[in-house]
Amino acid sequence: MDDHRNRPEGFCGRAWQDLYTTLMIYYYGGDMEWPEPGVTYQPCGDGVKPVIFKIEKLEP
Repeated sequence: MDDHRNRPEGFCGRAWQDLYTTLMIYYYGGDMEWPEPGVTYQPCGDGVKPVIFKIEKLEP
């Protein structure tokens, strides 16, 4: 994420809104630690087209 404040081009706005907080926690060095360190699942709030994202923290 070069410019971490802006939604990537073509990315669903609703999904970005739901993912943003989790992504910022990882971006600034934090961790969710559930279900295991460096991995979390974030559902999109769109009830018509439900999607669950698996987010994995990558070490530089």
